[in-house]
Amino acid sequence: MSSDDRDAAVWEAIGGDPAKIEEDGKAVGGVPDEPPEWFVSFLQEFRRLQRRVSELEQGENGREKVNPNLTTLQKYAKMDSALRADTLGKTDRIAVAIYQNWVDLQEKLGDAENRRYGVSTRRNSTKKNNPSQFRIDLENIVDDELLDDKGRLSWAIIHDAMMAVATLSGGAPEHDEYGRKHITGGLFEYHEKPTPGTGDTLYKVLYET
Repeated sequence: MSSDDRDAAVWEAIGGDPAKIEEDGKAVGGVPDEPPEWFVSFLQEFRRLQRRVSELEQGENGREKVNPNLTTLQKYAKMDSALRADTLGKTDRIAVAIYQNWVDLQEKLGDAENRRYGVSTRRNSTKKNNPSQFRIDLENIVDDELLDDKGRLSWAIIHDAMMAVATLSGGAPEHDEYGRKHITGGLFEYHEKPTPGTGDTLYKVLYET
């Protein structure tokens, strides 16, 4: 099945092309400049489904075709788990875990991220000593051997894994005028943002594009 035929089948299955839906909606004044939550969720789910369909294409005798269009992150995710453990470093293995469990890990972020869906290391300022939920969830997902002696993941390796997700999915790093790091251009994008009221303290966010 060609990529065009596959895309057509996916569009038919879910009821239309979201780009065309958005274009038609704007033409009649039905889609605001800031898309509603249902539309953002629809786009994210469609992109996830489209990638999944592409990855599951089967060749002769049930063997998967080699798809040169897959990102490094997607290729890592398709590896046998034992092979990943033998060949990949700790950071890349955590990055793969984030990618494979993205639907469960992502949440609706606040106004600072335009209420997009993603993961963030920002703490809840209204709750004393409240850690990022992302850290807790990630520690429950990764293999135990990736945790330290206390059963935890350090913030440093979580940050590195978030950057790896963006880089391995096709992104390239750059720095803004304030020296904050951003990785864009891939399936995921990574940003460093200043925590309100704390000066130079940064938190990290990861979005699906």
